[in-house]
Amino acid sequence: MTVMKFDLSRWLSLKILLTVPFVVQLMIVIGGISWLAYYSTWQAINLLTLSLLEDIGDRLQGEIDNFLEKPIALTQEHQDLIDLGILNLNDLEPWGSYLYKQYLNHRHDFLTAFMVSNQANEFRAAGHTYNKQGQILQGLGEVGRKTQYNYYGYSSLENYQKKRNPKILANRYKVTNRPWYTQVIKTGKMQWTPLFAHRVFQKHLVINFSRPLYNGKRSQLLGVTSIQVDLSYLNKFLQSLKIGRTGSIFIIDKNGYLIATSNGQSQLEVVNGKAVPLLATKSPNLITKNISQTLLNLPVKKFEKQYFSSLVINSQKYFVLALPLQQQNGLQWLAIIVIPQADILGKIWQNQRVTFLLSGLALLMAIIIGLISAYYITQPITRLSQATLALSEGDWQKKLKASSITELQNLVQAFKKMAYQLKEYVKQLQSQEQKLRQFLEAIPIGITVYNLEKQQIFINK
Repeated sequence: MTVMKFDLSRWLSLKILLTVPFVVQLMIVIGGISWLAYYSTWQAINLLTLSLLEDIGDRLQGEIDNFLEKPIALTQEHQDLIDLGILNLNDLEPWGSYLYKQYLNHRHDFLTAFMVSNQANEFRAAGHTYNKQGQILQGLGEVGRKTQYNYYGYSSLENYQKKRNPKILANRYKVTNRPWYTQVIKTGKMQWTPLFAHRVFQKHLVINFSRPLYNGKRSQLLGVTSIQVDLSYLNKFLQSLKIGRTGSIFIIDKNGYLIATSNGQSQLEVVNGKAVPLLATKSPNLITKNISQTLLNLPVKKFEKQYFSSLVINSQKYFVLALPLQQQNGLQWLAIIVIPQADILGKIWQNQRVTFLLSGLALLMAIIIGLISAYYITQPITRLSQATLALSEGDWQKKLKASSITELQNLVQAFKKMAYQLKEYVKQLQSQEQKLRQFLEAIPIGITVYNLEKQQIFINK
């Protein structure tokens, strides 16, 4: 078996020794600094993004709280009226006037209907609805024995009070079968209904908050009061929030249904000719669909704590903040704020590219300077090495150039002096050798001279 020996001295030059360690150290330093700068930048970007999204989330939380607390507070007023004996559910006629005035006093785009019903299928409502063209129609409605349980609508409070020009909105209207009524009667607790499309104008998604109404002693359930909330208002609010240049936000409920979005898409789909709530995972918007699928599949309790992460969709990175909008009474919503990485980076990424470019140029310049420095150091040494080899072969004519480096110039001068002295010494030896030969040749007897290896080196003639 042959063992190969690796001798660095056979190929490792002084230029390499001077240049490579310098370049390697420089690369490590510049690379380390660049990596730390890159890592620190990303840490700062994540913190900045989270802070930005949390600020947006705080604004959203405040608006949602106001949005959802109003129907809760207003329905409590209805129970207070019963407790004070001002109104009762045996006679609903005064309720129509009260609900209409309450609607006018608290008129908001999102509070569309104020309703009250007793267990005898008698019903009063006030607010606004829409015709099939989407135009707002304001008025009152009633169902009861006097209407033969048909749903009568009135365009004004005066018409309601005088029972003038009623419009039959529905025949044999069964209030006690409505979801906002039946769920509360069944549980005896106030709660939010599931999402559903507006009964007439099915382009709007709505939800009801319903409260059971009891007698003063809370011993008997008398009926239900409910306020309908139009969720399209949330779309307008979300669209007013500025999330970077192209960011978006949407809200889903605990079942994954879309409640509101900032991108203008509908939260409803048509199934068998009927408008029904749309699952976020079936959204035609690719970002909404993919992010919803990811979040709804998370093992964490997504509706209980905040979640911040980044996702890649179609080769583009997005920052995502999922913010639980906690509410009691059976309502659990999740706000999802999305912003493309490009919106956050922008100038930062441009500056980072400039930083990497400058680091690369600095490294290149350092390498060039190192090579030039190594050249100026090694060239005199190389010439000295060549002169030494030539001297060892008897070439005394090899010229050495002066060096601009003091230490190397001293070495060159010392070599020249040594070479001159050696040359003179060799001349003396050659002269003495010639005299010795002449002397030996003059001796009349035969003389032979051997070296230490017993080799003949001279014989006289």
